[in-house]
Amino acid sequence: MLYIYVAYAIISALLLALLHRGSRKEWLLGVAVVCLVPVIGWSFASVWPKRAIRNDDGEFGRYMARLDEDILIKGEDIHEKVNKRKETDVVAIEEALLVNDHATRRQIMIDVLKDDAARFIGVIKTAVENEDTETSHYAVSAIMEVKRKQSLTIRRLSDEFVRHPDDVRVACEYRDALKLYMNSGFMDENTLRIYRSEYIDVLRKIIAGHDGDVGNEYEEKMLAEIECADYTEAEQTGLAYLNRYPEREEPYLYLIRLYYTINSPTALQQMIQAVKDSPVILTNRGIKIVRYWSEGKSGNEGELC
Repeated sequence: MLYIYVAYAIISALLLALLHRGSRKEWLLGVAVVCLVPVIGWSFASVWPKRAIRNDDGEFGRYMARLDEDILIKGEDIHEKVNKRKETDVVAIEEALLVNDHATRRQIMIDVLKDDAARFIGVIKTAVENEDTETSHYAVSAIMEVKRKQSLTIRRLSDEFVRHPDDVRVACEYRDALKLYMNSGFMDENTLRIYRSEYIDVLRKIIAGHDGDVGNEYEEKMLAEIECADYTEAEQTGLAYLNRYPEREEPYLYLIRLYYTINSPTALQQMIQAVKDSPVILTNRGIKIVRYWSEGKSGNEGELC
């Protein structure tokens, strides 16, 4: 009988090690339950340990604070990379999440969430797939919170933009919020198309009403129109950009990029000749692009435009 019990205990311990491999505390608690209450204890060991140490999702704030106090931090050299002086170093955070130390990963996520989750959204998305369930839980909760805050910001600024369409300050703030939201990866293609159209409209208002330098707005508007396959409007934006800033190389290069995208070699060569005939002083990048297309090449737009 004793041999049967010992075999049962060993097998149970191995199975629980697989079931609770992310937490030594859960494993020890499960082993104690199944050994003290043979067979029947399994009905508790498979679910009770996690419930005993995890709060409800709705209490995420308190849950995070409690773990912040309770987790014993290991791998201090890795964690040191993400101190206040270096917390903007995304590479250091990504490296820390690869370390085979669950406690360190969790602490890194806590530090990121306490700082500004939106700034590290790319890292957080990677952490969603982390094999440590606690790290993944942090990441999912953080993404939901970032999405909620960004949605509220967009809604507020949209209302302000409607009420004050000629206020450049509001338009600029709305532009930044839209760009951040579109780059977050939270939208499907149809929703992204709607927001991109709104983004173009906001840029149009800024270009029309801003007395300062709006070269970046022309470029962003042109790229967004290309993304929307509105090539006629993109060309008009590029020509308006060139007319406003004829002394710059950027309008020429963006138009060259457009003509490459729509496969219009005649217009592309005309723009190459136009920049050659202009008084613009080209940068090394501009010289490289003009020289490349002057030789009649066809190549990678991403590198040469």
